[in-house]
Amino acid sequence: MTDYIHHTNNIIDRAMGPLPATVNNISGMNMSSAAELKALGWLPVTVVTPVYDSVTEIRLGPTGAAVGGTVAPNADAVTAAYSSRTKTLAELTVDVRSARAVDYRDQLGGETGDVIKTLGDVLDNLITQVEFMRTQSLAVATPEWSELLAKIVAIKIANPKP
Repeated sequence: MTDYIHHTNNIIDRAMGPLPATVNNISGMNMSSAAELKALGWLPVTVVTPVYDSVTEIRLGPTGAAVGGTVAPNADAVTAAYSSRTKTLAELTVDVRSARAVDYRDQLGGETGDVIKTLGDVLDNLITQVEFMRTQSLAVATPEWSELLAKIVAIKIANPKP
């Protein structure tokens, strides 16, 4: 379905959207020809959306069809163009943290809570991940590392599984 804008004196005064069936005393707008619509200030919008990577970029826009924007005299259509920009380090960090939160939620039984894991289950999972990282040389077994693992094990012992 084609979106339209309305302009008065080449200034857009109605945002991009579907053509209304009735405006003021005029009904059947959707049956009007392009020339009739143009005479009433209605122009179709051509949307340009470039390909972008939603993992590393943010889509911006559209520009060119906003209220207050200008329309070229005698234009037959308006172009609304989207653009993109590279995500900042802060935005990428938020995305990674959100993904981790979803993964952690899923480990705890998912959004619906069909499976409720105990603290012991969570600690078992954490211990397994910590040990895996150490054995795969993803982390160095420093005294601080050993102390962290000992604290996790102590919490697990203090909170046995039912």
